[in-house]
Amino acid sequence: MKKYLIPILCLVCLIGFVFSCKKTADPFQISDPGYDYFPLEIGKFIEYEVDSTVFSLFFDSVFIQTKTLAREEIVDTLRDNTGQLWYKVERYERPDEASPWTVRKVFTMSRTEGQAFRMEDNLKLMPLVFPVRENKSWNGNIFIDTRQEIPVRGEPVTLFHQWSSHRMKQVGEPDTLGGFQFNETLTVSAQNSASNTLEMRRWTEKYAKGVGLYYRELWMLDTQCENCCDGDFNQCDNLPWTEKAEKGFILKQTILNYN
Repeated sequence: MKKYLIPILCLVCLIGFVFSCKKTADPFQISDPGYDYFPLEIGKFIEYEVDSTVFSLFFDSVFIQTKTLAREEIVDTLRDNTGQLWYKVERYERPDEASPWTVRKVFTMSRTEGQAFRMEDNLKLMPLVFPVRENKSWNGNIFIDTRQEIPVRGEPVTLFHQWSSHRMKQVGEPDTLGGFQFNETLTVSAQNSASNTLEMRRWTEKYAKGVGLYYRELWMLDTQCENCCDGDFNQCDNLPWTEKAEKGFILKQTILNYN
């Protein structure tokens, strides 16, 4: 009996060892969901340089270029009627470094186990989802009425019409911008799935671990090809958007300082 007992005990131990090894080597275990790409803490701020080009025929001007300095600072917290924690953010602006900061708007940001939210100008956006992964996609505009028209210098633009999914790229890659070196970053991109000769929607945001949003570029443009081409759509199709846009805007927001 003893000569059979020893092999059986060895087999039991071997099976236990194999299963314990598989448990510790679980390939689906997420050690870092990536919350540090969207840090939320009272007192945290980021300053940006914002370059914008607004296209409009409403004021007899094809485009207007402006440069603004902006500062976004988390100043308080609050909870909504479901108990979800939101962070209150004040956005300051000034035309140059010699001018004082002026509060331009207040908005909120929040983060749950699986999503990050930004509520601004009555628009609820989902700029990130967790855990962060290469090529991960989601509907960042799921809370927005895509038919909603947003006024841009007095002219209505359907900014969120027929957008494709947001997608993460270059997750964990280093990047350098404006003299800053970021060890781990990710890029989120999206565009209008129906972008064509008459409509351009493109959205790019870059996030750095421990910093947050450090670069944003938006192209929200419409045309009827009247001002540039007298309605000649073939000619219009070959022109860059900076030459044929009749309404909308291009915005580039670049980090200048942060804590």
